[in-house]
Formats: sequence, structure tokens, C-alpha cells
Amino acid sequence: MKLWGSMRQQASKVAFEAEKAVRIKREESAIAGIRSQIDAKARELGKVVLALCEEGEISHPQITPIYEEVKQLQEQIEQLEIKVAGIRAEEYSEGGAPTAEPEAEAASPPPPPAEESVISPPPPPAEEAQTIACANCGATVPPGKFCPECGQSLNQE
Repeated sequence: MKLWGSMRQQASKVAFEAEKAVRIKREESAIAGIRSQIDAKARELGKVVLALCEEGEISHPQITPIYEEVKQLQEQIEQLEIKVAGIRAEEYSEGGAPTAEPEAEAASPPPPPAEESVISPPPPPAEEAQTIACANCGATVPPGKFCPECGQSLNQE
């Protein structure tokens, strides 16, 4: 009888610990979801601040150096896009060396209009679009076949 009681007690303890682990995972999943929302809002805020800097409406000693770095990075992207356009314009020649068409080499793609990026709202963050709620445990999880929190099938057919 003592053995049976001890086994029952151990089984209860294991069940308690398993249920506790599931509750912890649910709360950690909720925390991760909220952190993802915060990150998305921080990116959105950054885009708004960048647009305001471009319009000259914000000038702050902590923001201005970062804005200048962003401008330099954008210029680097523009230069690399010009190189890519030049490479795309290259054609094979009989000598084996690629040659660019004269028109394509002389013409560089126009830079994107600055006002368009200021006016248009930022696209929704990819993280928000790539998560679903598990029907079994309610955890916010990336799409897949099974919930990583509870193991429930995520097929939404």
C-alpha cells in the first residue's frame, strides 16, 4: 500500500509540474507576442521620426547623427542599385568579356522620390502577418503544422 501511495503522489507531482510548464509557456508566449508588438511599434516610430527628419521638422542632438547615418546608407543603396542596373545591362560578346549597352550605361535609374516614402504609410510589420493564434492554447505562434507550445495541429483547412 505504501508503494501505491508513493507512486500516486509522484504521478500527481509530475502532472502538477507538467501543467505548470504549460502555463509558463503560455505566459512566455504572451510576453513574446507583446515584445513583437513593441518591436513593430518601435520600427513604425522610427520610420515616422525618419520622415520628420527628412522634412526638417525634427532636429535633436541624439537623433541627427543617426539620421545622417541613415542618409549615408540610403546613398550607398542608390549607388549599389546603379551598379546592379549596369550589370543587368551587360551582354555577352564574342570575346568572352561582357559589354554594356551604351544606352544602359549612360542612363542611371532615377532615385525614388523622397516625398513618396514620406507620404505613404509604412507596410505592416512582417512579424504580425506571420503569426497565428493556436486554437487549443491561445499562444501566438508562427505558422506551421503544430503549435510549439502545446503540440496541437495548426492546420486551418
